[in-house]
Amino acid sequence: MVAFAKPAIVAALITAGGVWIGVAPDAHDSAPRQAMHMQARPRLDATSDAQARQMRGAVNALARQTGAGARCNPNEPSARYRPCVVPALRHAGIGGRMGATVLNVVIGRVPFGACREYLLGLRAAMEGAGQDARWLLPQLYEAGRRRAQHEVSTQIELIVRMLHHAATAASADVCSPGADAPAL
Repeated sequence: MVAFAKPAIVAALITAGGVWIGVAPDAHDSAPRQAMHMQARPRLDATSDAQARQMRGAVNALARQTGAGARCNPNEPSARYRPCVVPALRHAGIGGRMGATVLNVVIGRVPFGACREYLLGLRAAMEGAGQDARWLLPQLYEAGRRRAQHEVSTQIELIVRMLHHAATAASADVCSPGADAPAL
């Protein structure tokens, strides 16, 4: 058994030494890796356009759902105000985080340019909406609820404006194939 171990150790040392010295693999081994690298480069295509349009729709839907809470009257007693506003805050909290997570995947497949910047803005708005809503929800149950209700209403209006602004920050075709192509 010792006789078999010595050639294995020598082979491992030679392999490790070749890696350490920087011996390159055969030319035919590197060609497929270069081809794979070229294929993995992100580009705008019909999928990126469709995903961007879907995410724009998701941001607008989240703004509508959250906007329902902005119509709640903060002068109402807490027993009426909370049931009106809590669903909107839950939509913003959960939907914002979920949307930002989905956008992370979409952004990873888009090259640098106007489309990527637009998607980054959508992600920031979704994440901001989620964080704000998760911060506002517990305030409804603390002392001084009447003041908190007015603050919650004001913040919900700001969340809705932020989402609308992010959704309309670029034209609908910002992620269409060829949108980032240089001008001739």
